[in-house]
Amino acid sequence: MKEKIWMVVLLVIVALVSALMLAVINVKTKPIVQRNNEIKLKKSVLDVFRIDYNIDSVEPVFADNVDIIDENDTVYYKIKSVSGEKESSEKDELLAFKINGPGFWGPIDALIAMHSDLKTIEGIKFLKHDETPGLGGRIDEEWFYLQFKGKIIEPKIIRVPYNTAKNENEFDAITGATETSRSVEALINKGVSSFSAQLQK
Repeated sequence: MKEKIWMVVLLVIVALVSALMLAVINVKTKPIVQRNNEIKLKKSVLDVFRIDYNIDSVEPVFADNVDIIDENDTVYYKIKSVSGEKESSEKDELLAFKINGPGFWGPIDALIAMHSDLKTIEGIKFLKHDETPGLGGRIDEEWFYLQFKGKIIEPKIIRVPYNTAKNENEFDAITGATETSRSVEALINKGVSSFSAQLQK
């Protein structure tokens, strides 16, 4: 009987020590994880704005080129005006913001860059998703996300079968990943509409 009690006590002690160690590790690594996530987001913003950088210059390049705007409780990113340039130049009219929605297996988080009319896409980057590798996971492939540059969201963006996109508001779906392609379509249309409505409040 005593042996059983000691076994239970020992297990409780081991569990408590393990929990304490995990808590300490979590506290110690949390700032590092947050910092890495911040840098990853800044890289993504630079990517959708097509601003060149290298692994060591992410933060200074971001600081020199991008403003973080918080308007109507909505955070978005805008390319800084360059002294001497007109506000109407194409570069100054670009802004980027996060959009998200359901995917086939889980939520999809993305960052989209638009011209200030909120009709023309400059770029898109998928930040997080759980889509199937080799199928829906192909949204990370260069051919897929690069096709959105210059696309018009008016009246809305539409997916079409692979290699058939011809109109300005059409994009090629991924063969064998109909649900993911449908999710991306909804993600962009709803995300941009929601962002626009939020800014106009």
